[in-house]
Amino acid sequence: MKILFFCFLIFLVCIGYIRLSKVNMDVWHVDPDLILSNKSRNSFLLNAKNKKLQNFDLPIPLLYKKLDHIIVRDGCNQIFGEISNGLITYECRSKLFGFPDYVSIKFEYIDELTSSIAIYSRSRFGRNDFGKNRARIVKWLKVLRAEI
Repeated sequence: MKILFFCFLIFLVCIGYIRLSKVNMDVWHVDPDLILSNKSRNSFLLNAKNKKLQNFDLPIPLLYKKLDHIIVRDGCNQIFGEISNGLITYECRSKLFGFPDYVSIKFEYIDELTSSIAIYSRSRFGRNDFGKNRARIVKWLKVLRAEI
């Protein structure tokens, strides 16, 4: 019985750490275009360097508004950045244990009616996200393209 209680206490401490640990802006608010390559199994990258830049026939303010609506509806919160700087970072948490993933999105001006985004989504804890970051971004982009 004592062992079970001790294990439960350790579990609660770990969940508390995961839920309450502070987020370092210098580490997690990252320009996706500065990432040279992504070989990590707990992240997903779309940028010009890996030739997966996403272009949209929308000006940046409208693109941001539509994408932000999709992201917030998915349960994520903006934690860093402003659209005026062109770089926003969101925190998305798993439903059961609250593991955080961070999604940085850079908005690029192409012309008055066209803009692009680069996205870097990664897990804070663990070495493998089992495709969760990729699936989330693909879903958001699919919904965004359907709404345009």
